[in-house]
Amino acid sequence: MQVSKTAAWVVRKIISSRGLIIGTQNLQGDLMHRLEQLQEAEGKFSIKKLYKKLRPPYQKVPWKQMLLQPLLHPRYMFNLWLAVQGRLAIVDRLLKFGINVPRTHVFCGLAEEVFEHLFFDCLIVKGVWSRLLIWLSHPRAIANWSSEVTWINRGAKKKAGHWVVVNCVFDMMVYHIWTGRNKLSW
Repeated sequence: MQVSKTAAWVVRKIISSRGLIIGTQNLQGDLMHRLEQLQEAEGKFSIKKLYKKLRPPYQKVPWKQMLLQPLLHPRYMFNLWLAVQGRLAIVDRLLKFGINVPRTHVFCGLAEEVFEHLFFDCLIVKGVWSRLLIWLSHPRAIANWSSEVTWINRGAKKKAGHWVVVNCVFDMMVYHIWTGRNKLSW
């Protein structure tokens, strides 16, 4: 169906969605039967159902709750998002790209800078995180990066005010470790 260029954006989207409904593999039958499958119990068309049918299935990420904190500044969220995906430009990653940088960790100088050492294997970082946890009334042994992320995410799911603070402190700490490392290394 040809749509006029002067038609409103919404009208063009509705008409183009007809083609999507016809071409969707998850829906069976003719157009009317497909539209019936997308209706709610009251007989109203559900955009939500259409969206779920059209969207490819993605696996759920275990760190989602950490990043969905409304009180978190976007720069902390973005940095944490890069960190949980292992996309920060740490020395071992830069060397893979052919960028020559000093290999020693800038905080302690005792080991090569790899992701696991930068976050929670370094004695300095581990000490700071341990002191922050004591301050937040969560004294515990500090584990590796993935264990800490799992622990924080489990707490973030509780939605309690105290856990919002713990999550925000964790996110800010990851950000400041990263920016502090960058200031010292360049």
